[in-house]
Amino acid sequence: MSVKQYLCGPCLEEKAEIEGVVYCKECDEPLCGKCKKDHVKIKVSKHHTLCDIADIPPREIKELLKSLLACPNHEKEEVVYLCKDHDMTCCNKCAMADHRKCEEVKVLSDIVHDINLN
Repeated sequence: MSVKQYLCGPCLEEKAEIEGVVYCKECDEPLCGKCKKDHVKIKVSKHHTLCDIADIPPREIKELLKSLLACPNHEKEEVVYLCKDHDMTCCNKCAMADHRKCEEVKVLSDIVHDINLN
């Protein structure tokens, strides 16, 4: 695991290489101690979820998960639905264009939630 990938994002913008101590899940970047303090004070970011830098998965795993969630027809869209009629996942655009008349189109997060309850 390379330390370079865990350098503080805001500090890197200022050309400083300072190691991150926490990770902001919403901003998808590491933060050093100083930037962490600023992050929790700023109105738009004070409710972001910060976790310990050791708890984030390696970048390779994050990229693999992103690729699994990417719509095969619309690369910038994330899959949201499972069409049981066609046994395939799809994004909002595909659901509206190609699966509008399908009988069983389920929201993936609902399926996962139902599985976790059983």
